Amino acid sequence: MIDFQQIKSITGSVKSQADLAAYLAKEYAGDVEAFMDAIDEGLNELLKTDRARAEEFVAVAQPLADLLAPEWQPRFVSLRARLALNAGRAAEARDLYLRALGLFNKHRNFASAARLRKGLVEAYKLLGETDAAITEGKKALAYFRRKGWQVDEAKMLTNLGNIYHHKDQNRQALRYYEKAREVFAREGGLPVAIVEFNLANIYTNLNDLQRAKKLYASSLAFYEQSGFEIYAAQARYSLAYLAFLESHYALALEGFENVYDTFVRLKDRVSAATTLLDLVELEVHLHLFGSAVHLGLHVIEELRAMNLSYEEGKANYFVAAAMIELQEKREARKYLKRARSIFEASGNNLWLGMVLLASARLSLQEKRIPAALDLTREAEAFFARSGDKRRMNDARLLRLETIARSEEASRLLSGAVKQLRAAGLVKYQQYQLATTLGDYYMRRKKHGDAVREYRAALKNAEEMLYGLNQDEIRVLFASDVTESYNRLAQAYLAEKKDRSALIEVLRGMAVLNLQSTRISANAPRGSLHKQIDSLRSQIAMLHRLKEGGGSREVAASRYRDLEQKLWRLQRSARGHITRGDDPTNVTVSDIEEILDKLGDRTLVHYHRVGDQIGAFVADSSGVRYSRLQISFSEFQTALRKTYFLLEQGITRRSGSAAATKALTHYRRLLYDQIVAPLFAEISTAPETILAVDREFLQVPFATLLDEAGVVLQDKLEFSVIVNPLDIKRSGASWNPRGTSAIIGVDSESLPLVRNECQAIRSNYRDAEYFMGEAATTTSVGEALRKCSGFVHIAAHASRASENPLFSRILLADGPLFPFEVNGTIRAGLVTLSGCQTAAPGLYYGNSFSLAKAFYQAGGRAVLASQWSVADDVTMEFMTEFYKVLGATKSIRKAFLRAVSKIRMLTDNPAHWGAFVLLGGVT
Repeated sequence: MIDFQQIKSITGSVKSQADLAAYLAKEYAGDVEAFMDAIDEGLNELLKTDRARAEEFVAVAQPLADLLAPEWQPRFVSLRARLALNAGRAAEARDLYLRALGLFNKHRNFASAARLRKGLVEAYKLLGETDAAITEGKKALAYFRRKGWQVDEAKMLTNLGNIYHHKDQNRQALRYYEKAREVFAREGGLPVAIVEFNLANIYTNLNDLQRAKKLYASSLAFYEQSGFEIYAAQARYSLAYLAFLESHYALALEGFENVYDTFVRLKDRVSAATTLLDLVELEVHLHLFGSAVHLGLHVIEELRAMNLSYEEGKANYFVAAAMIELQEKREARKYLKRARSIFEASGNNLWLGMVLLASARLSLQEKRIPAALDLTREAEAFFARSGDKRRMNDARLLRLETIARSEEASRLLSGAVKQLRAAGLVKYQQYQLATTLGDYYMRRKKHGDAVREYRAALKNAEEMLYGLNQDEIRVLFASDVTESYNRLAQAYLAEKKDRSALIEVLRGMAVLNLQSTRISANAPRGSLHKQIDSLRSQIAMLHRLKEGGGSREVAASRYRDLEQKLWRLQRSARGHITRGDDPTNVTVSDIEEILDKLGDRTLVHYHRVGDQIGAFVADSSGVRYSRLQISFSEFQTALRKTYFLLEQGITRRSGSAAATKALTHYRRLLYDQIVAPLFAEISTAPETILAVDREFLQVPFATLLDEAGVVLQDKLEFSVIVNPLDIKRSGASWNPRGTSAIIGVDSESLPLVRNECQAIRSNYRDAEYFMGEAATTTSVGEALRKCSGFVHIAAHASRASENPLFSRILLADGPLFPFEVNGTIRAGLVTLSGCQTAAPGLYYGNSFSLAKAFYQAGGRAVLASQWSVADDVTMEFMTEFYKVLGATKSIRKAFLRAVSKIRMLTDNPAHWGAFVLLGGVT
């Protein structure tokens, strides 16, 4: 083998044909073929370990080609083709292989021509020219069989297996791989590892995940032992995909992110793009639809640039799948059409089935039942031809859901269910099956059967949920899982089992709002953090341009792109963080214990099923459920109008007569419809706990008015929680001896932030103080990790209306996003003194917010704002709050006194009702 340093030395000393002849005579006894084989071996070794150096190797060796006799020229052309193929330049590789093939045939070197076809087949495969690939592959295979060259035959069998795998004809691919393994088993080494890796890919498609995992692990062990870094990265990538299929989502995400970095470093452009493609699929599965569209569109461009039509078709499909969920039906159809044209051209049965399945989902959304049924049958037929059992089950599940909504349900359902139960469903499919059956039984009023199915669905949902770390992805994925608890509660309510229903929805609140208990440490700073810092600087610069009157349209588009990139880098950085164990379960017994120990307190939980709203009331005498007269759609309308008027009211101490009258109307309407029906039950208790989440968390309870004009703040002693487990730790207080931090960013629009922070500092001289340029994301992160008292953050903040993931607090070095609040917060109190810090986005369960992010990262109590707040009023509120906090050591008392102080200054509820305290149970 000739390595990189040797080829440099040879090229440096060999300048003529005479020099080359002398060198060959001395080193290879004049054997040119042995010399070319040594160069081949050198390139192959680099292609396994360092593709960047492989490019240099070929460039350095190229001058030697001009010195060789014409019959050896095609060897160098094929060398360049192999490099182009591995670098992801499939079209260039195809053209070079065809040129070399012509030269070999011209010189009647048919053996080399046959061996070259292995690379040509791979290039055709990547370009989606599968018929040409099979034709060339079978020509070579026939030649090797005539010559009795079994190893070459096995290699071509492997290549043909790859073609059929690419066409998703899994059974055919399996036959070719098995024949190749019979030969390679006698040889051992790398060929065995490669064919077993390919076999694992087939077993993955055939839903035999355990056999696939065993083969991937075996291949990985060989690659690592042999130092084949690129092959090892591909095996880790496949194991990450298996983790995704087994619902171990955190492992899958971290695996994909880390492998992607490896492929980029090793210049393996094809594998890097394929990894991003699977990240798009995973994001669709995790309901991160906006992010999936954003990344998918980027991946489409990457794949198109490399002429990888098969992968481009898949990317178009995933973008369409995300758009279907976002109700962007017209755009979804456009991308499905593009995907279909690609897969029809290559005759790919599996992905034609996927396109048809997505079309069936669109038809079902539009209640076109017959069309949806026909499309699911067509899709299953395509999957059957490809041999992909898992996708066949996806088609059957969608058909079952369609049947369950049709007039033929009673006749067809039983057979469809029996077929699916025998099919070996993976976790998400088991969840879909149980949910579909539960919904069917509820429509038929078979409530006991519905309870059974919903319980099965919930078990699978929670197992999938626990496959994610306690971070923003888990929160967003959980928004759909919430419906599992609601469905089960609905079934119990139908059976008049109010207590069981409440236990399930409270369990859901606890599970979905678990606070992090993991131990977190910063990853070592390196190139990844340099990229993060660079992105943050760009975002901060764009914000300054917008504030300075720059082009808002261009800045907004660029802003979104940079935000998504920052999120991905932060997620990758968290892949290097050492974590402890997350909470693993919340039991029925935990919730029963809470209900049994309420004592003289009353707990209220608002519950929605479809357009119906009800309320649970629990106290020492039991649990009661009342259906409220207002519909959910009417409630949402009233809540939106209330918020609009409160937001408008911030700009003035007392609004116009018309606005004040309208606001009074909606405050009374909400009181009459959701509080008054319960008031007789809850008013006798010394304390009421509102356990609310999602839309009900946004109700400005304190400001609601009864018919006499008395606000609920004066009628009822209440606190708001999002996690019933907070009741176990009643009396939340900050640690007066603990370290605290005060962080503020003042500006022209927030001139009183400095005054606010200085006023707090006057009462807490030992608190760390970060003002202006010192108030950075780094200082906030360090304060949250080490302070055991309070952390006060005063800065401009805003919610992202569509995706709360990109709500932000603007610090000196740029915005702090919810996904950056990771690791355990030690502080007993976190105050977010800015606008809309408790306001959610429109999607993702209408619940996740900046306040939620800080709460779920460990903040025991979080003080935040529900809408925009006035700078001067906020300063008064916070000054009073921290003065009382120091005197009473009670967060709850300090909060109530601060509200009272503002009410003395103004009766405008937009000012005194803006702040909410999460987790501050008295």
